[in-house]
Amino acid sequence: MIIRRGTFLSSGAAVVLFCPPWLGAELHPGLSPAGERRAEALALYYRGLAHEGELELAPALAAFEELLRIDPANSGVAARAAQLAAALGQHGRGLEIVGASAAANPDQVAAHLNLGRYLQRHGDKVGGGRRALEVAAAAVRRFPGEAEAIGLLVDLQVAAGDPDAARTIWERVSGREGGDAAFWLAMAEISGKLDPGGAGGEGAHRAQVRAVLDKALSAAGTDFGVADEVANHHLRGRDYARAIEVLEPLVAAHPEELLAREKLVRAYSVSGRRRSALDALRRLVRVDPNRARTQRLLAELLAEAGAYGESVRHRARAMRLGGGEIDDYTELAVLLADKCDPPQRDEALRWLRRGAAHFPSSPRLCYLEAVVLGQLGRFDEALRAYRRTEQLAESALPELLDEGFYFAFGAAAERAGEIGTAGDHFRRAVELVPEGAPGLAAKSLNYHGYMLLENGGDLGEAGAMIRRAVELDPGNPVYLDSLGWYYFKKMQYRKALVELRRADRLLGDSPDAEVLGHIAQTYEALGQPAEAQAYRERERALSE
Repeated sequence: MIIRRGTFLSSGAAVVLFCPPWLGAELHPGLSPAGERRAEALALYYRGLAHEGELELAPALAAFEELLRIDPANSGVAARAAQLAAALGQHGRGLEIVGASAAANPDQVAAHLNLGRYLQRHGDKVGGGRRALEVAAAAVRRFPGEAEAIGLLVDLQVAAGDPDAARTIWERVSGREGGDAAFWLAMAEISGKLDPGGAGGEGAHRAQVRAVLDKALSAAGTDFGVADEVANHHLRGRDYARAIEVLEPLVAAHPEELLAREKLVRAYSVSGRRRSALDALRRLVRVDPNRARTQRLLAELLAEAGAYGESVRHRARAMRLGGGEIDDYTELAVLLADKCDPPQRDEALRWLRRGAAHFPSSPRLCYLEAVVLGQLGRFDEALRAYRRTEQLAESALPELLDEGFYFAFGAAAERAGEIGTAGDHFRRAVELVPEGAPGLAAKSLNYHGYMLLENGGDLGEAGAMIRRAVELDPGNPVYLDSLGWYYFKKMQYRKALVELRRADRLLGDSPDAEVLGHIAQTYEALGQPAEAQAYRERERALSE
């Protein structure tokens, strides 16, 4: 068999075209006239594609137009030829091509839609903006059961600034009876053009969309795909109650459809039915325990429900199955270190270091490692982790280095015994406080001032910092305790007692042993042993 071989480019990729001998009539002189025309048409089609692939638009257009003279019923080729003409700037010629195709194919909806869409795109070039509406309206009258024609007319009405007319068209069609499921699904999609926000509209329109989707369900019978798409439409429209109504029987009938189960879980969750969501998700995990996405979703819902230990197990399972991103490691570490009872900080540290092995340049993982090391009392290691975080974040995530970071850095340095370094970091924290939130400085000012009191620092500097912290947050008992202790260090015991007892009153039903101890010491300094003893007893009671 003789094979002619050629190449052309299509969509940027090389394609090899094999042309069997029946494409050329000269190779088969015995072909019938109909066969010759078919062979010639195919040859012209492939010639047009080859020219188009090589970006030779004019020869491609000529080939397609010649093909249309042989086969005028080919509306797909007409649409292609018209777009080539438009690309060449010959918009009138393109209009002639799709217009002739529509005239030659009065009963072919695609030909009329091609004309309407061409006018929609290029009407301003051919003076046919209004004509596009007329063509689309005529197509709807001629083909009343074709959703594409209705969609085009709605598109054009909306674009023309007449959404009320578009809504009237849609409502008139949606009020019909009959039609197959595909038609009603298409009508539901068209309704989205009347509701750009995607919320399904309100009131009467929402009810009409629901009715259209109910018609799709009714026409489909037990077809899973239609019911699933109806549920998708309700979910996109945030009509979660109706989505649940569709998904519950669907999942019951098709328990093997795991994606449908996931959709039901999400519908339960966003509609506030957390218990139903958890129950459904636990069943799904029992059916398919080796799916990372499902395990992660269950972990998220459990964490929201406060079931932190169970959440940890499922998140860890998800990460073992499908790996983890930085957020997975940080969220798991926070659960372990701060949410679980009792805290599992050694385990949190192991996960953070595992994450750092995968993401060695992540300042967030390093920062959290520093925090957890501090919680474990490993302050020298924590200090090294804070320094590493600072290096990583300077270029990768500078916004991480805010007042909160330097406060934590300073606290770790103080606990590691590096008092001078701690002071530098507390000063940096205060410098970084945003102008609109001066209260954020109080924490660093108080910590720095109290640190100076306890470590033989300058009393005047310490007092200035603590008084400023109290000005910024006058009702904070921690800062009042610091102020009272400053007065104690100054041997102004009466002033000290006033502030310390204010701190104790503000603590109310949650007394603090350190504050009680400070009050007892102050009464002792004032020569009032009975009062001092009463506070010592309260202090001891807290430690028992």
